[in-house]
Amino acid sequence: MPTTTTSPSIRTGELAELRAALRGPSRLVSLVGPPGVGKSWLAEAALDADDELGFDTVLESLPSEGGLTHGTKTVVFLDDIDGAPSESLTGDIAHCLEAFPGLTVLTAGRFRFHAPDQHLIALDVLAHDEAIALFEQAAAQWRPGFRVDDTNLDTIAALVDGLDRLPLAIELAAARTSILTPRQMLDRLDRRFDLLASDAGRSLRDALSGSWQTLDELTRATAAQLGVFRGSFTLDAAEHVVNAGPQGPSTLDVIQRLLQRSLLSVVEPTASHTVRYRFLNSVRDFAQMQLQEAGDARPAERRHAAFFADAAHTYRTTRLGVDDLAARRAMSLDLPNLQTAHARFRDDEDAQLGHELCVALADLLIARRAFDEAAQVLSELPASDAASREIRAEAAYLRATLAIVDGDFEEAEALADRASTLLAGVDTCHVTGWLAHLEGYLASVAGRATDAQQSYERGLQTYRELGFDYGVGLCSTELGRIERDGGDLVAASRLLRRALDLLEPTGNDTATNRARALYGLALADMGETDAAIDELERCVRVNRELPPSQVEPTVPGCAGFLYFELGELERADELFAEQLELIDAQGYAGYRANALLDRGILALERGEVGQAQSLCRDALELSARGESMSGFSTLSAAQSCLAIVHAVRGNFAEARKRLEGGAPDQPNGLYTLAAAAVGLLEARHAREGGELAQAERLERRARARLDEEAMLSESAGGNRVQRLSLRRTIAQWHDAPAPTTGPVLELDEQARWFVFDGGERVDLSRRGSMRRLLLHLARTHLDAPGTRSTTFELLDAGWPDDTVSVEAGTNRVYTTMSRLRGLGLEEAIRTDDEGYFVDESVVVRWQ
Repeated sequence: MPTTTTSPSIRTGELAELRAALRGPSRLVSLVGPPGVGKSWLAEAALDADDELGFDTVLESLPSEGGLTHGTKTVVFLDDIDGAPSESLTGDIAHCLEAFPGLTVLTAGRFRFHAPDQHLIALDVLAHDEAIALFEQAAAQWRPGFRVDDTNLDTIAALVDGLDRLPLAIELAAARTSILTPRQMLDRLDRRFDLLASDAGRSLRDALSGSWQTLDELTRATAAQLGVFRGSFTLDAAEHVVNAGPQGPSTLDVIQRLLQRSLLSVVEPTASHTVRYRFLNSVRDFAQMQLQEAGDARPAERRHAAFFADAAHTYRTTRLGVDDLAARRAMSLDLPNLQTAHARFRDDEDAQLGHELCVALADLLIARRAFDEAAQVLSELPASDAASREIRAEAAYLRATLAIVDGDFEEAEALADRASTLLAGVDTCHVTGWLAHLEGYLASVAGRATDAQQSYERGLQTYRELGFDYGVGLCSTELGRIERDGGDLVAASRLLRRALDLLEPTGNDTATNRARALYGLALADMGETDAAIDELERCVRVNRELPPSQVEPTVPGCAGFLYFELGELERADELFAEQLELIDAQGYAGYRANALLDRGILALERGEVGQAQSLCRDALELSARGESMSGFSTLSAAQSCLAIVHAVRGNFAEARKRLEGGAPDQPNGLYTLAAAAVGLLEARHAREGGELAQAERLERRARARLDEEAMLSESAGGNRVQRLSLRRTIAQWHDAPAPTTGPVLELDEQARWFVFDGGERVDLSRRGSMRRLLLHLARTHLDAPGTRSTTFELLDAGWPDDTVSVEAGTNRVYTTMSRLRGLGLEEAIRTDDEGYFVDESVVVRWQ
């Protein structure tokens, strides 16, 4: 270890522990740990310290008879005990401790041995911050002035982690700082043994080789095969991968010997109470290097790939991927092994193996919400008819799942059809149930309730045949939702209660929480409001406590709907905001538009017109791009709400335009309510202007639309709570005084003229730059009131074909805006440090 490690920031806890042990009652203290972990340095640092240890003498070998003066306090430091200490050495230690009451023995080595009254300190790798600090200190010796800062911190953090946070490896890497950057070192970790060597003869390879050579030849050959693993592994996995031959040791014995030499570590048992083992990266690479040199790498890698492909297939087909939580966690721990096996064999001549690994990895990544990574894995799957129809159908199913996440429901439908075609003639299997569930979801999104119900019933029957209670629970949940939407609350309650009974024992809180949330809404429908609130608040609490990959983003929304329906708008908005955060965090693009729309309608009821406009506009943009789980339905709803926003602001021409853009091709409750709302507001405006006949006509038509909406079923456009909210919003206007509007800016669609606040009509037809600037500001105001337009944005709008310097452009905008304001728009057009904008009190109307 370099002298820099004497810094107080390195190994302070372990140093204190060792000093306390040397002062304690035990007279045999042993430091053990993997090669390069810094055992010798720590021992020397403890013994060199001038503190309360009080040793009179420090020796490097055991004393002989008469070699110590009676009454002296002596410590013997035996360094580098490699392999198992011989019986004579342990006997000599015991003899000396008995012969010399003032003697303490400190040993440092890689082998864990046990003796009476021994104090054993197992030295681990450095803590993350300590590893970074050590790299900085050591690197500064080779490159004066070297510092860790914001520009290189992430790279150095990844580098020291790749070096296992081993002090020796960090020191050897830091010695390369004079010729390599940390990024270059990180890129060379696949050749770590070339990187981690010095001219002085110190190398990580030699340090590891010393421990490796303490194993007998057959054990070394067997242990090398374990180098094919990545991350941690179980004894069962090791026994399937290792081929020791008839004369070789058992895999269990090999693991035991590696543990004794600190070449392997034990990972804490998982929820399934299965012990797992892990190599340091350096030890694993050393073992794999031995395997490659022996020419045995590819067969071991194939056994490794086959084991994990088979384990993942068993996991998916017998547990449906999620119904046994312990199995799911165990599979998650094997993610590094699946990723490695996939990289090794995705293009293998064995197409079935390549497909199995691809599907297994993608399925696990989707379960962890790593959607982009899963899509990349599936994109690398080679087209091949050699793989089974079942596994190809499963790949299509997973692609359809990702298309739903991205909001591309048309693509999801096409992929589901492909999976169904591939499964034609195939015996009922787990993919059959999955696909039926997915087809039910797609039909629900498209508003085809009957098709959805049939698909879920088909899935339920499949799961029953296969004996998968978890799948039965999933389908029962969705069938309960459909029955609730259709108004059969007794059937809904029965199905959802059955779903909970099946899902709760699985330990899968995600699926259970969704069923419980829907059950809570069904209770509310039956008038059991207090019980419903208890159920839904419980769901929200559980959801917040789940790991990120298991959170169900729609749960807060379900609770929000209940409070929305009860008129508790503040609590509803909190829950809708929470739902939106979860959707964004988990990458569910297809859900975002609907969540934005829910909040927008709520904001409208609360009178927060600007907030409603912003939220509904964002929902509209997503829907227009096809990124909505409800397609045109969400687009129509967003246009409908924006129509109301413009009507509230007195801009009835824009409101009518929005209604035209969102007109559905079949009866739609939300759209009908929006049209009624716009009509009522326009009627009020006409009455205030003295146009009584026009007001009567508009109001009569609006009332007819309200009667029409009341006759529509709850499933006819817009969910029930959204429509209830709009009805409440309209009711608020009935007896309320007309909203006070600010000054009106009227202009034609090209801004060739304008009239402000009832003043004179101003002609801009021959003032092209002014016209274009006013048009830009008016449109910006309509889309997002209060939004500032910068000088550069106005320069592009007013003079789109000109190229001028920054100074000239700034002067041009300033002069033109001053003239425009001088034409009577001083109170309409404002400016501040952020730019120019139309005053938020102004109502813009197109003529």
